[in-house]
Amino acid sequence: MRICRYDNNNLGVVRGDQVHDVSEIVNEIGPHNYPFPRGDLLIANLDHLRPKMEELADKAPSKPISGVKL
Repeated sequence: MRICRYDNNNLGVVRGDQVHDVSEIVNEIGPHNYPFPRGDLLIANLDHLRPKMEELADKAPSKPISGVKL
């Protein structure tokens, strides 16, 4: 799976030359308070989040990569 941040800090799954918005998955990580965990929480939880991200990408409208700012 290829993931990216695009436009106004949206989270996307890249499939071919299309980006599918899966920003909603960030809600699965939950809020964190100080002291903040080390590292990137998305990447640290990717094994758990990946199936949900794929499901969201299946349902999300896509945008061409050429039409977004990475």
